[in-house]
Amino acid sequence: GPKLREVKYELDTKVSELSHKLGSSEGSNRSLEEETARLRSLNQQLSSSKHELEIQLNEAKAKVLALDEKAQSQGDVIEQQRGRLRDMEAALRQTEQRCADLRDTLASAEGRAKEA
Repeated sequence: GPKLREVKYELDTKVSELSHKLGSSEGSNRSLEEETARLRSLNQQLSSSKHELEIQLNEAKAKVLALDEKAQSQGDVIEQQRGRLRDMEAALRQTEQRCADLRDTLASAEGRAKEA
């Protein structure tokens, strides 16, 4: 009688609560699965981007290295040219000195010639 009805009522209430909890849990689970899928997809995109950026970084490093080498060899050429220029300037000064000496010699020879 009444005792059974009370037990049935309690069980119905329990079943109702558990059904509600189950529905709620299933909903949460779906949300988590969607979030997991979204994060996996994002992770894949980021991995792909990272790989692309690593390739670009390596290319940029290679270019910098090549430019460094080019600058170094141009610096060497400039240094060689400066050395040649210094040598030529020294040779020019010697030649100018020789010319001055020859002018002096010529002037004194002409002076002696007039006296004679």
